[in-house]
Amino acid sequence: MAFCFVSSELIYANEESFELAPQMLTIFQDNDQKVTYDESTDRYHFKADNQHISTPRYNKEEFKDKVRPFIEESEWGNLSSRINEHYTWQRAARPSSEEAVSEAFATRDFAMGIIEHGQSFPCNNMPGLNKSLKGPNHYQLNIRDEAANKIDDMATLQFVERRSFMGLGELTGLDIEFTLQNDNPLLGGLMAIGVTEHAEGIEGDDRGKTMGLNLGTTFVFDEGSVTIRKSVEGHGRLKPRVRTETKPSTPAKTLMIGNQNYVTEYRESRDEDGKYYQEFLSIDGLELEVRRDLDNEIFVRVIGKREVFDDEGLAAKIQEKWHKELSKYTDSAAQYNNQEHRNRDVRYSAKLQIGKEITLRQTDNYILTSNLAGSVQAANRRSGREVGLRGELRLRSSDGQGPDNKYPTWDAKVYVDGRVDQNEEESIYTGAEIQRRFSLSKKDDKFISVAAGASYEDDPLSREFSSEELKDNDGRFDLQYNLRIKYEQLF
Repeated sequence: MAFCFVSSELIYANEESFELAPQMLTIFQDNDQKVTYDESTDRYHFKADNQHISTPRYNKEEFKDKVRPFIEESEWGNLSSRINEHYTWQRAARPSSEEAVSEAFATRDFAMGIIEHGQSFPCNNMPGLNKSLKGPNHYQLNIRDEAANKIDDMATLQFVERRSFMGLGELTGLDIEFTLQNDNPLLGGLMAIGVTEHAEGIEGDDRGKTMGLNLGTTFVFDEGSVTIRKSVEGHGRLKPRVRTETKPSTPAKTLMIGNQNYVTEYRESRDEDGKYYQEFLSIDGLELEVRRDLDNEIFVRVIGKREVFDDEGLAAKIQEKWHKELSKYTDSAAQYNNQEHRNRDVRYSAKLQIGKEITLRQTDNYILTSNLAGSVQAANRRSGREVGLRGELRLRSSDGQGPDNKYPTWDAKVYVDGRVDQNEEESIYTGAEIQRRFSLSKKDDKFISVAAGASYEDDPLSREFSSEELKDNDGRFDLQYNLRIKYEQLF
């Protein structure tokens, strides 16, 4: 094994001969357009009117691509040249951790190639080289395998630490959101104050999918995100009437809950406390989602999920306690006696989704984009193996706050999501949502947002648990109403 050393000396610049650069350096300015470099964060910034674009310096080309649409062609050559000159100087004078590690890997690969192939290189006329150790033109150095492996492990560990989780770049923010879903708007609050009636108009009837909630935490990176999410979902139906041998065909009597009449094969009886017998399905889920943003607005999502299906669970307990509280204010809040009707079942699934976002129109006031994504999901149950296609149309105000205007004040969207599982059962989800975001700090690095929306969900579980609802609504499901509050922190 042999190394060729060009020089045994390292040249250091005298730090006292350089003037320290300011924290914020202006690279280009033309009227209201300004490109700056923040030394404290090692990021380029572009500001013009309501536009704010920011990327790490080592993503120079990405920064230039995002800025170019806002710069006149006559000025672009000058700006591009200035950014390139600053980048070259900064990389040589104060390389980032990513650049330093990248150079270290390149040097390591070159050196390991020499070791593995036993190569040697001439070093003629190199000052300071001791030629007497190995012939006239070569210098040989022996390295033990253990030492080489240790160097390799240390370099790999440093690379992982610098590139962050799964190569998504630096951690730039943290989001925490809480979503409530119910077939009654405002969770039945309108009924409680007498504005609406149970199962009339916009109010649901507790049949089929009746409630859900999600609690998620998202770690936001330069090139994607990682989300951990807890979900709860509940479906309910009246318990089938008990048929006896002596009266096998006894017809069901009319059952009224609130203002809704049920005349079906379901029984009308209640328990001694006046609670309606009900079969309830509780779905408790836990999922991990990793999103990676690629070039040309293409993104990839990988979602792993564990779901527990049971007639006992968190959703059933939430419904019971919430209806008990509502009953203090309205007679429309029915009480239920949940019956055992199924065994506990666990489903594991993994979904791969690939999509692309397209900017359709952008003005000084708004940005209109579309989003199309296809997905495939594998699971340990046939009903969980599916393919899907989702389309979304999004309109947001162009007064976006934070880097790259990612945090607009107003944000609205409509979507359609279709799926088909291995049993050839179809699912269609359509919905709309509007969101309002508020800044909590002068630096625009803390936000809180409130969103409200409604969705129509037609899937196998909804059809299984909504026979009464479909009969009384002329084949239609009740709408699901969504409320979400979200906190966002930029680092």
